[in-house]
Amino acid sequence: MSIGEWTVLARAGCEIAERPVWDAATASLLWVDMTKGRVHRSRPTAETEQWTDEVMEVGRHVGAVALRTDGGLVAAADSAFQFLDAHGRPDADPVPVDLPVDQQFNDAACDPAGRFLAGTNSTVGAAGCGVLLSLDPLLRCRNLLEGITESNGLGWSADGKVLYYVDSGEPVVRRYAYDVEHGLIGSRLVDLAVFDAADGIPDGLVVDDADAVWVAMWGGGALRRYAPDGTLLAHVPVPVTQPTCPGFAGPGLDLLVVTSGWEGLTSQQRAEDPSAGDVFMTRGPVVGRQPLCFGGIPPFGNQR
Repeated sequence: MSIGEWTVLARAGCEIAERPVWDAATASLLWVDMTKGRVHRSRPTAETEQWTDEVMEVGRHVGAVALRTDGGLVAAADSAFQFLDAHGRPDADPVPVDLPVDQQFNDAACDPAGRFLAGTNSTVGAAGCGVLLSLDPLLRCRNLLEGITESNGLGWSADGKVLYYVDSGEPVVRRYAYDVEHGLIGSRLVDLAVFDAADGIPDGLVVDDADAVWVAMWGGGALRRYAPDGTLLAHVPVPVTQPTCPGFAGPGLDLLVVTSGWEGLTSQQRAEDPSAGDVFMTRGPVVGRQPLCFGGIPPFGNQR
């Protein structure tokens, strides 16, 4: 699969940048700087190929952000689901989550019915302690999965009946039957992909307009694209060793973007990988799918 040359969209230098999401209403790309608790909104400029960068302070730690149907944002940050306007200002009461002190939010995404699914991981490297939570449009929180080591990529098939899911503690991309109407995860199906240690660790993922799954390979320096039947369609090298999550941007969703991080690299490794933590883009060989949005629009003082 032929792609264009990778260029830097944002020279961010993040320990962990994550989950790029295109916001068509504002013609901008949202992504998070997890360990600094920031949401970034990057816009292409008219005069050059450079992108602007608006920084929104959300908390101490933010796992991911998603769009709301009313134009606002929902974020999995600190120990709550937070609601923000387009500029990152709180515009509704948060929904607190009873996370253990050694747990934090990681990746998150919206399902086809407007629920916001967010997973967790241990801050001390403990295995099997994480969960996958679901916040529905009525602000009810439900635990969907337990025994997770590092909850990461989330995406759905075009018909919503299959959930693609990554627990980075296991070298696979899982497939689950998914009940969109009730927001429930069903039986685990045959895994979409299984990786060797040399491939890297599966991280964030996104599903494109052809219903193929793109997954970032942390430590593997590449993105991989899989057909729904598990056929490997493409192996795409990226400019850094630790990509975290792919996405699609631009009015035509024809820009392939990827976030990255330098977490865990030694001083020598960082010197050899100077762009670690930046956000990159290239002209995509395929187009993406419009991001799914959270369907709840809660007012301040909402009584749950």
